[in-house]
Amino acid sequence: MSYTQFAYKNVKLSAGTIGRSGQVEVSFDIQNKGERAGSDVAQLYTHQVKSVVVQPIQSLRAFQRVMLQPGETKHVTFMLPASQLAYYDVGSKDFVVEPGAFNLMIGSSSEDIRLRTQLEVRR
Repeated sequence: MSYTQFAYKNVKLSAGTIGRSGQVEVSFDIQNKGERAGSDVAQLYTHQVKSVVVQPIQSLRAFQRVMLQPGETKHVTFMLPASQLAYYDVGSKDFVVEPGAFNLMIGSSSEDIRLRTQLEVRR
């Protein structure tokens, strides 16, 4: 629990499309909008839009605690390798990164998503 409020803004991807062996840098800003120092845990979730197998609505991929003074803004960066988007394919008995669109969601919890963007994984 925190005694202040945080604003998330300016989500950016280093690339809108990556290969199945690539990676993307996901960055954004967090600002302490309150009058007290506090910390928030920024979290990155993903969801594959269309898949051969049923995928979770949200999968946690990265998180970071951010300490902020009143009015302070910090830039946060997560590296997301395409391998983290893989699922285990029972047929091939291997992890598979399926090409297609992935929703990227950033927030302070899975129920408090503040930013959204989309990443395309190509063949």
